[in-house]
Amino acid sequence: MKALMALMQIRQQEDALRDRTGVLDQQRSTDQHYNEETRDTANQQEEVRAGVEKLRSAPEFPVPSESLAPVSKAMQETTALLNKPDTGDLTIGTETDAVNMLDEIILAQAKKSGKGMSSLMRMMGVGHGNTPGGSTAGGDTDKPNIHVSGSRSGAVDEARHVVQAAGNGGAPLPAEFREAIQNYQRAIEQEGKSK
Repeated sequence: MKALMALMQIRQQEDALRDRTGVLDQQRSTDQHYNEETRDTANQQEEVRAGVEKLRSAPEFPVPSESLAPVSKAMQETTALLNKPDTGDLTIGTETDAVNMLDEIILAQAKKSGKGMSSLMRMMGVGHGNTPGGSTAGGDTDKPNIHVSGSRSGAVDEARHVVQAAGNGGAPLPAEFREAIQNYQRAIEQEGKSK
């Protein structure tokens, strides 16, 4: 149980760093402190990786060190990218890889711990098929992760200008459409008179 909680905490920290990286990337051109904030994020990433390394070196930790090695490597790559500074797709992709690998490790440990732990993990949103309407089949894909621009919190970026299409009586119709509509309306009127 302690092991799972430690892994879930690391996963949540990594997910939060991924969100922060995305925000930094969106604000890259407007943020005066982009380089400083990106280095700070790199330092936080290194702290999370140190937590993984601590678990790897703990002899009583139930997850084999070699299972956590790819997670640590992805985090190390992320730190290097953030130190450049780079907050683009590649960086977010390595963070996503770390989260996905942690999900797999956590799910495997939860299966060993029993049904109650699986329910807890579903409530926390860890693993495959945990969102309403999502697939519970799980599985892998050969498609790479893609970075979706926009706010992860659902905030609106900019106001959009939308042209009103309905009720726009001021715009004249092309002649062929006007003629077709007039013929249609005459046919309906005559049908109504003949009844």
